[in-house]
Amino acid sequence: MHKFSFPVILICVVSGGCALFRSTERPPEDPVPPALGIVRFINRPEHYLIFEAENVIPAGTGLLILREGRRVGTARVGTQQNRKFQTADILEGAPSVEDVVQPRPL
Repeated sequence: MHKFSFPVILICVVSGGCALFRSTERPPEDPVPPALGIVRFINRPEHYLIFEAENVIPAGTGLLILREGRRVGTARVGTQQNRKFQTADILEGAPSVEDVVQPRPL
């Protein structure tokens, strides 16, 4: 066990603490942005997908496609929409049903 003198402890307390008394926890990382939508259908031969979103996304908007937080592709919102379902042209990658789509600058 370490022996600390009163002045050392006082300096640690007054100066905001020393390494022995500081928490080693990391600050929380930036939260993941909320999903824009969820992939519901893939048409690989024609390179498009259908995603479900609560709001209509403007045609031409870029999308980042994520699976378990990792990028698996990109897409661009198409002009076809039916209520909360919209099409997007697959630009790259291999998306799957249930992947998450988020906005991305093109």
